[in-house]
Amino acid sequence: MGSTRVALLGTGGTIASASGADGQLVARRSVAELLDGCDIPAGVSVEPAVDLERINSWDMDPRRMWLLAARIEEALTDPEVAGIVITHGTDTMEETAFAVDLATATDKPIVFASAMRSADSTSPDGPRNLSNAVAAAASPKLRGLGVLVNTSDELHAARWIRKVHTHHVNAFSSPAFGPVATFDPAGGLRLVHHRIARWAPTWPLDPDVQVAAMTPYTGFAPDLMRTVIEHTGARGLVLEGFGLGNLPGGLASVVGELTERGVLVVIASRVMAGGTFPVYGGDGGGAGLASAGALFAGELSAAKARLLLMRCLSGTSTKTARTRLLDALDVLAGGC
Repeated sequence: MGSTRVALLGTGGTIASASGADGQLVARRSVAELLDGCDIPAGVSVEPAVDLERINSWDMDPRRMWLLAARIEEALTDPEVAGIVITHGTDTMEETAFAVDLATATDKPIVFASAMRSADSTSPDGPRNLSNAVAAAASPKLRGLGVLVNTSDELHAARWIRKVHTHHVNAFSSPAFGPVATFDPAGGLRLVHHRIARWAPTWPLDPDVQVAAMTPYTGFAPDLMRTVIEHTGARGLVLEGFGLGNLPGGLASVVGELTERGVLVVIASRVMAGGTFPVYGGDGGGAGLASAGALFAGELSAAKARLLLMRCLSGTSTKTARTRLLDALDVLAGGC
């Protein structure tokens, strides 16, 4: 019996980083070098292994994310490839993973791997994370569960995972739902969620759609929202609100202005768990924002809501995009 093939695409990040003469970390190592330090599971081969980029993930942008999704789809058209691993930096990994989830339709496992410690650290976490990611990508148990992120012996859904610490090794969590699967001490996979509802858009992606995101703060000047839209020409705006999805007083009227002009406005929460609910009245309360035309992101972070809105606005009118977004939020809210 032949081995199970897994593809590997590298983008850089801390997992590929090492210190230079100045002591500063830079993504230097190829995926081939990273594989040399890994325990690849028996019966699994990694082929092809390709470096797409070698960058820090703060330099990722939506266009790069959509291009990565296209390369993943291309790699997985090979019937001999059972799944794929992507190495990535931790700063924006949750966003890239979610973007890929929105732009791919395969049921083969797509697994992101990263590290909080550099490759030349005295105790790097990258080798174990990459080994686990390869095992996960080869596993038929994970087919149909969407894009997953491997970290600290856990697999998390792209839509749920958040970076919750700047430097600890266990820096990731899915605050509302927990991991999709875990690795046991013997290396076996134990599923926690056996099904995850997936939203799979069928329309072409427009990489040039502009959507802005802002984090209103106490005392936030309403004109800042108008300025951002005028400066960027954005067709959508995501606002990271307080609590259940509330904003400082005075912003509801601007939300109404923008929606009247055809800008889709989505309210997310800066709180990591619980979701958004338009229940509060008064100026800036969620109920008033809903009356002004805003939609609510549910459990999605502002960053992920922005990517979802970009996907919904691709190649269509605001009215149709609004319908798409409502459908997507309904499916994504279904969770498992």
